[in-house]
Amino acid sequence: MKKNILLTIFVLINIASCCIHEKPTSFKQNFQQIDLRQKIKKINSNNKNKRSILFVMEALKQLNRPYKHGGHSPQTGFDCSGLIVYCAKNSLNISIPRVTKDIIKLGKNINRKKLQPGDLIFFQINSKNQIHVGIYFIDELFIHAPTTGKKVRIDNINNPYWKKHYKTAKRIIY
Repeated sequence: MKKNILLTIFVLINIASCCIHEKPTSFKQNFQQIDLRQKIKKINSNNKNKRSILFVMEALKQLNRPYKHGGHSPQTGFDCSGLIVYCAKNSLNISIPRVTKDIIKLGKNINRKKLQPGDLIFFQINSKNQIHVGIYFIDELFIHAPTTGKKVRIDNINNPYWKKHYKTAKRIIY
């Protein structure tokens, strides 16, 4: 298992040239470079739950895959819940419900200040009960498949848009 984690880290470091994409209140894209290698080192040194690390690493492998409504694989692209389902199945061999309204019923509620890598974070997008989900990475960052025309990416939960729409967080990996 340690070999797999190290191999995954090596692969991610070699392909890591990603950006944090923040959605400012003007809804225009603002790009900030992050050092993904440092974040991966930090997640490995600080986290005792190896299963959650595998889950996060699988999500990181999907960065820059296209958003596709109903998508649930690297070949088709992902929607937000499809990314969660795919990563859970491929990293941990666990099956979870396909839709966000069912995923949010899983696990244990987690205080936002106590988020750990692999926790699921949920956002209430509009008044029609549309719920968005992402995977908490580290340092207030999360991985998600945002919307049509975008790609799987990393965003900051303190960005005004995400902060305004934050709903809850759940821990499903123990």
